[in-house]
Amino acid sequence: MTEVIATIKNLTKRINHKDIIKNLNFDIRRGEILGFLGPNGAGKTTTMRMIVGLMSITEGDIQINDYSIKKDKEKALQQVGGIIENPEMYKFLSGYDNLVHFQRMTGPVDKQKIQELTHLVGLQKVIKNKVKTYSLGMQQRLGIAQALLNSPDLLVLDEPTNGLDPSGIHEIRDYLRRICKEKNIGIFVSSHLLAEMELLCDRFIIIQNGNITDIEDVNQKDIDDECITFLLHVSPKEDAVYLLRNLQIHVKEDNNDVMIDVPYYRMPNIITELVKKQIRIYSIVPIKQSLEERFLAKTQGGN
Repeated sequence: MTEVIATIKNLTKRINHKDIIKNLNFDIRRGEILGFLGPNGAGKTTTMRMIVGLMSITEGDIQINDYSIKKDKEKALQQVGGIIENPEMYKFLSGYDNLVHFQRMTGPVDKQKIQELTHLVGLQKVIKNKVKTYSLGMQQRLGIAQALLNSPDLLVLDEPTNGLDPSGIHEIRDYLRRICKEKNIGIFVSSHLLAEMELLCDRFIIIQNGNITDIEDVNQKDIDDECITFLLHVSPKEDAVYLLRNLQIHVKEDNNDVMIDVPYYRMPNIITELVKKQIRIYSIVPIKQSLEERFLAKTQGGN
């Protein structure tokens, strides 16, 4: 069983008598990247602000390694590092001096720790340069290094790839996966880039109007009785279509291929029947919904 780092229990935020966040319940686990998806105004940043202690909790609680943010805020937040919206740096200082400055806020300066984090986020060649010379991607990576200075078990990142070009997005993804694996921490990350989240995350949460509408693995596991669409490349196609229809299977013809919707558990028997009739099978491909399709389905297109 994967260790749970953070537990969000019945989390509610009320502003001007209106519930912005409504009774959220979920866990963040060690060694996983948990994505947080939702339309603009859904409540992602508000939730993250409460997790890092920047906003008070109206009802419910957040526990980080069994420390309650409401009852034992200082000890709970010692377990957390984060960037909400954009990392703020002193542009006239070098990246190294920024890290030294921020580390002084929580304790003595550990040069070895700074060197380790600099290598972890790939800034060793530019760490002595002034931050004003950094690209946006470099600034994001420096912000991640800053968030890791206190060796947190939970890293919270609000849209860390916002404004980056494809190369910068790829870099951030690789570094986050590396950090998650090497540090064995939990990462809670939000983004509007659904294709990127599908590549980055292990699980994701969809939130809309302050409510969680879905929590699931990015790579959905096929359940035996779940209806799956399969694309079959077979020959002769006409014989395959005739056989499948006799098996009471709905068939759609797609050029030289055949598409069928059947429960997962039926496929071995279907293959056996095709082989008995000497129908050649070149490929069988399950067609899964993309994260974007699942997101739009759960949020009704974001409306």
